[in-house]
Amino acid sequence: MSSTKSICTDAASENCPCYLANTGNCLICGRLNKKDKCQCDWCGVCIFSQLNFNDYKLTNRRKEIEMEVIKREYIHPDFMVMTVSAPVSFVIRTMMPGSYVFMRNPDTNHFFDAPISVISANITKATFNVGIRIISSKTKSLTECSDKVLVRGPYRNGIEGFNNKMTGQDILILAKGAGVCPAIMAVNCLSSRNNVTLAVHDGELERKIMEMEEITNTLSTLSNPPSTVIILGCSSFCNDTKSALQPLYPAATFHLSRNDIMCCGEGICGACGKAQTPDGLAPLCKLK
Repeated sequence: MSSTKSICTDAASENCPCYLANTGNCLICGRLNKKDKCQCDWCGVCIFSQLNFNDYKLTNRRKEIEMEVIKREYIHPDFMVMTVSAPVSFVIRTMMPGSYVFMRNPDTNHFFDAPISVISANITKATFNVGIRIISSKTKSLTECSDKVLVRGPYRNGIEGFNNKMTGQDILILAKGAGVCPAIMAVNCLSSRNNVTLAVHDGELERKIMEMEEITNTLSTLSNPPSTVIILGCSSFCNDTKSALQPLYPAATFHLSRNDIMCCGEGICGACGKAQTPDGLAPLCKLK
């Protein structure tokens, strides 16, 4: 492979190697992508060696874990905030903006797995909060579970191309509806090192979410053209807003939420679509 640049969101994480390495579709390693020799510029631990050492068995795949539901609160007729108790190691891994988990009612089968955005995480209490928009069968079944819920994850790339190490930038974050959930975590992550302006759609649901969750750092007022624009919400809101702002801020980098494409989260089902990379097509849900 000619240039990897760590395009895979799971590369070098505890979940690497993943299913794509096992099926000969690794986004980083040429040896695990039908190439006869290594051509990558990957500087981390060799993925091929890891898989070979483990006899081509995946030792750290994400598994469903039964977790306790501590609290559920309806802040809107079709929106519920659920507080879930989890191991501290799991809670820590949900703290990156754009993190999401797959959840389902223990009384249902795997077809009911629903990708749910993490709003916030509390290491001290070993809990994390998720925002559930009640739309159809999957999310409705989550409202019917008693004191237990099945959780798989966490996954890290709910925001396209997000970089939590950004420093010294003018960042504009726009959020609508359930997009306020990842927006809060993004603000708390970025505002201590950047000038962050948050603009939230003035609706009842958005106000309720903002009242529940604390913004821990001081926000800025947009005085310079933003170098980064983060748009979070439904796909139509994200695409329309990007189209409107790109002519105004041609030098800005745009990052959109990916909630409309998530299906399996592992890049194996193909439902999320494909993106062109220097080395061919790759599943969108695995790309940074």
